[in-house]
Amino acid sequence: MHEDILNFLDYCENILNRSINVIDHHKYTLAKWEKFLTKKYWKTPKTKEIWFNDCIEFVENIKGEIITVWPNKWNLPKHNTIVEYVKSIRAFMWYMGLLNKTSWNINLFPSMKKERGFRDMCQSDEFEILCKWMLEYSNIYTINYRNHLLIDIAYHTGLRRNELLRLKFSDFESPFMQFEIKRKFWYIDPVVFDERLQLKVRIYRLLLDIYLKKRSRTIDNDYLFISLENRNFWKILRPKYLDIAVAKVCDKLIAEWKLKRRIHLHMLRHSFATNCVYAWLSQQAVSTLMGHRSMSTTLRYFNLSNKYIQNEYKKVMQFLSN
Repeated sequence: MHEDILNFLDYCENILNRSINVIDHHKYTLAKWEKFLTKKYWKTPKTKEIWFNDCIEFVENIKGEIITVWPNKWNLPKHNTIVEYVKSIRAFMWYMGLLNKTSWNINLFPSMKKERGFRDMCQSDEFEILCKWMLEYSNIYTINYRNHLLIDIAYHTGLRRNELLRLKFSDFESPFMQFEIKRKFWYIDPVVFDERLQLKVRIYRLLLDIYLKKRSRTIDNDYLFISLENRNFWKILRPKYLDIAVAKVCDKLIAEWKLKRRIHLHMLRHSFATNCVYAWLSQQAVSTLMGHRSMSTTLRYFNLSNKYIQNEYKKVMQFLSN
């Protein structure tokens, strides 16, 4: 098995041209895995002697918890480091399968949450239902309108949670319909908005002023999304609260059979990126609006759906028929 690992690392370095960091991580993981198997079998096992359950036990040994196997559900680890361990083992077993040295099916080990290229988006009809019921969730209309404005801005600007929480009223007063925001690692990118969003922010400012006058309170900061509850009044909302606020409305709509699934706040960002692609924006424009530092991240959204391709094909047929 040791020679197989060395051949796999050589294949990654010379054939796949992997970086030194990836090769070192593969080397560290597989050495740790080989040590675990040697301790279990009291000898260095051959590649064909490795079973699927050995991988499960190896991950359990690192995680310190038992992985339960159900017919369609797996209690799989979500930690980034453990996911990288599993990816290294899967890549090694895939290489051994190419050499016909193992009959182990790599598809048996399901993909994990952090490993999936998850780009699920919120559909337009789901967004309309969510916006409508956001305004009717609680008894305080100002809080409802704040949450409604939150998902509206996220859907039409593609901002992340932490970027949404740093928004101010003064940002939407710009006559150029755009402002600058600090992204990850303190990069500065422009954020563009339209007159409709600007009008909604002004309406929310009026509702907030009326709400504060009734309670004889004032707010010193200019942040858009602040807490209006008595416990944490005027403090900036936490990222967890945004998820909880959206999740509560979604759960209520699912119980009433108005929604089929829970909508997460980050799905609105994926929807914005996908809509930009469907509107034929250039890759550079989408990358700037989304705040991506790598073009490969933006390219993940340039996968057109089958329904969109069918609609475009119908346009071609109409053109040819005319």
